[in-house]
Amino acid sequence: MAWAARRDHQDPGAWPAVRSRRRDRAFRQHLAIGFHGRIDNLAELAASLNATTQDPLDLIAALYLDRGDECGRQLLGDFAIVVIDLQRRALLALRDWIGVRPLFWLGHGGGVAVASEIKQALALFNLPQRPDQGVVQAFIAAILCHIRRLLFRE
Repeated sequence: MAWAARRDHQDPGAWPAVRSRRRDRAFRQHLAIGFHGRIDNLAELAASLNATTQDPLDLIAALYLDRGDECGRQLLGDFAIVVIDLQRRALLALRDWIGVRPLFWLGHGGGVAVASEIKQALALFNLPQRPDQGVVQAFIAAILCHIRRLLFRE
């Protein structure tokens, strides 16, 4: 799952253009929804929402419309979800609480990319997919500076 939205610098109030590179997304009413994973409680969600379908995208849309930003609390499974609300001009990114399905975001050039893999987010902005060695070294050094114990018990 990969989504990108870019703000129009000419009209900062305008809703950003939305683009996706995969088919695991849908448009429902004024919502653009990206979904990757598995939802285990589809039947319960459908019953609580009086829905006639158990399609994950339809239920995510209905749950978002019913519960707003709190909709993720009702989901069981492993998933990464992005909901772009064109009416509210808002983006909601959710993942399962254990993090089985990762979710990355990247801000670049006035836009934002949300993806289930970092390489997808980089590709949406045509950024190189190679690590910045200086940043990697600084990150490792910062972590090691704060560790005062060995990995083994004394």
